[in-house]
Amino acid sequence: MKIPRLNVFLQFVLLGTVVFILLGIFLSTLIAPALTTFILDQRELNSVVFANRLAADILTSEDFTQPVSGEEDVTRFERFSSLLQVPGLFRIKIYRPDGTIIYSDEKRLIGAKFPLNEELEQALKLKSTAEITEFNANDPRYEYEISFIRGLEVYTPITFGSSAEVIGVVQTFSRVGFIEQQIDELKTLFTQRVALSLLVMFTVLSLIVWRASRTVNKQRRELLKYASGLAAMVDTRTRELKETSEREIEKAKELLKLKDQFVFVAAHELRTPLNAIKWGLSVLESNNPEMVVKDKHLFTILRKSNERLLFLVKDILDVARIEGGTLKLKIESISAAEAIADAVIEVKSEADQLQITIDNTVPENIPPVRGDILRLKEIFVNLLTNAAKYSQRGSTVVVSAEVKDENIVFHVIDTGIGISTDQKKHIFEKFWRSPEAQHTEGTGLGLFIVKQLVQFMSGEIWFESEKGKGTTFSFSLKRADSAAKDEEIHET
Repeated sequence: MKIPRLNVFLQFVLLGTVVFILLGIFLSTLIAPALTTFILDQRELNSVVFANRLAADILTSEDFTQPVSGEEDVTRFERFSSLLQVPGLFRIKIYRPDGTIIYSDEKRLIGAKFPLNEELEQALKLKSTAEITEFNANDPRYEYEISFIRGLEVYTPITFGSSAEVIGVVQTFSRVGFIEQQIDELKTLFTQRVALSLLVMFTVLSLIVWRASRTVNKQRRELLKYASGLAAMVDTRTRELKETSEREIEKAKELLKLKDQFVFVAAHELRTPLNAIKWGLSVLESNNPEMVVKDKHLFTILRKSNERLLFLVKDILDVARIEGGTLKLKIESISAAEAIADAVIEVKSEADQLQITIDNTVPENIPPVRGDILRLKEIFVNLLTNAAKYSQRGSTVVVSAEVKDENIVFHVIDTGIGISTDQKKHIFEKFWRSPEAQHTEGTGLGLFIVKQLVQFMSGEIWFESEKGKGTTFSFSLKRADSAAKDEEIHET
């Protein structure tokens, strides 16, 4: 039984549905821990501000240095405890700096003294903490809280006036149901917004693919109709066949142009939500300075994945502009030293992670060249990134330049894995990657774009490489003291 072949639109819908569902699930798994950390930080901050303000209004600094004995002392602490607005509060303990409990709603704890734990020591250093605690039956500190099983434990340092000296610590225990309810509400709201954003993006892309699919199907039907009668037309309508073929060629060119337009529009539309996600992640991460290591790791993975997608979209847009003849370059006199310095700064972070040193030996007074300053920087970023990725840790990538007649020749030299002889002919092809480089990240578009940009600036590019010893990429650009005028060009 022959399985019917799905058209382009249905293939996109099926694949897109799977991709967007997986992306939604992935984002949803990050929501709960991030929101938990955020809410705990807010609860911690509110506790510090409110508790210190309330202590200044009701208590005195002497209350923390003398035993609580008189009825008036007890009344002040009870009033402080009753006004401490903590949702779900079920236990309060107030400590002196030596670890003695001077007040608690559990009267049997008053006067008890415990060794300072890590949280108390942090609070005495003006560092408040808030965390959800599972009460340990073997820990005497939680003797009277065991029945609650777990709760939100907050340590709040108390100071008076402008003094930075901590004279006491307020420890509160509250039920976690309130926090979990708040997290669930925020999670639901965030999930709805993520789902709505993904749905809008998927709908827009589906509309684009649907319109393109209709055009493709229409052209396919016309071609099939034409081909069915082609055999009978060969002998009797030679001239008409030639004219028809020419029209079909033009239609095929239009179809190819439509494909390029679709790739450009789709990539451009993808970039907008990706930038929005990147902004949202930055806001979440900047609002969580106390983020735990696990959450930091998850945010790092998500941010790097988002950056890889943005980089891929940028490369696809550049290739689409190059092949569609819409790439713009402003050719003028530019400082190559400035472009190289900017590129080294941009690549430095990635190179440092790979333990690669970039040695820029190009002098600042090197003569200017004719080219596009932004595209020249892009050339060096691609070449330096490639060199760093394929070099061994601890090695050095060198950037140099030399003046040759009316040209300036630039070199990017590495001591990496090198390129074998049978692979050299593929280096500047689209999407081609060496089998030895499959373990590294990349799109296979960088060197293709570099070659096109160099040629658009009337330059030449070449390379020398030996397997296992490294590679040198070189390209030449004309010096700016030639007679050519500045211009904006569109290259095809």
